[in-house]
Amino acid sequence: MKKRINTNSAARAVIYARYSSANQRDCSIEQQVEKCRELAAREGVTVIEIYADRAVSGKTDRRPNFQRMMKDASLRQFAWKSKRMGRNMLQAMMNEEQLRSNGIRTIYAEEDFDDTAAGRFALRNMMNVNQFYSENMAEDISRGLMDNASKCMSN
Repeated sequence: MKKRINTNSAARAVIYARYSSANQRDCSIEQQVEKCRELAAREGVTVIEIYADRAVSGKTDRRPNFQRMMKDASLRQFAWKSKRMGRNMLQAMMNEEQLRSNGIRTIYAEEDFDDTAAGRFALRNMMNVNQFYSENMAEDISRGLMDNASKCMSN
């Protein structure tokens, strides 16, 4: 059984959504926001702001609306998945800790990491997996581009 998020009737949240590539569409943002709104509604939390970055890689935290959210961070936050926090494990963990030190708990709509030692351990491992995914995909893409070039195909 999923553990209920500890909220009160005055709980407020913001949502952060992102997609990485110009090849993706705004519906990706809409889908992430919808899942976060569903979680907020189930938990009785009021969403007061949505931050979204379009076609900006998660390898860096130099994302305009992510930075704006971090500056505005005086509220609880919902994110769709941990990879929205960042694909660079160290930066993602530092961002998570910055929010935690400000008394803000990050809750992921599609991943269940409770606020226990085991839950925090699982989150750190997932952030490592997110970085691996990003690095592995970059290698695969580079290999495919090189293969196309060796066959005189356009990229």
